[in-house]
Amino acid sequence: MITLNVPAGGPSHIVGLGGNNSSTTTYAARQYKGRNVIDLPKPVFFQQLQGQDGLSWQRANPNAIKFCADNNDYQGTPFPDEGGALPPPLTPAEPAPVIMRKMRAPAGVSSISHAGQSIEIAADGTVTVAADVADVLISHGFTAVG
Repeated sequence: MITLNVPAGGPSHIVGLGGNNSSTTTYAARQYKGRNVIDLPKPVFFQQLQGQDGLSWQRANPNAIKFCADNNDYQGTPFPDEGGALPPPLTPAEPAPVIMRKMRAPAGVSSISHAGQSIEIAADGTVTVAADVADVLISHGFTAVG
């Protein structure tokens, strides 16, 4: 067995093969130090890593993956937590800052529309937009300012 962090939005239980590999067992998540964890046999954990949500399980359990790699024959009690081996509870990622770019419109253009939003062009013929919008505008004759 190995103790794992359940990824955000992850399941409250997992059904996997039991110890004799001939029957299924339900493994329930539990609260531990303010986070959801689950004790799974290594083969069931590896099935989670290969499943549809494998990337979220990888991101939630980097120390457990390293532990499994370093202790290939480990069959004992759940993953130890000495010295804070389990990663801290997951926090929501902060959104990346929006990078803005100033663009010059082609002659005669007074407004544009992008992703269903109308954008007015300033009297000097410029507009400030997010970098991903600027990349689209370049293909329509806009040029970068500065």
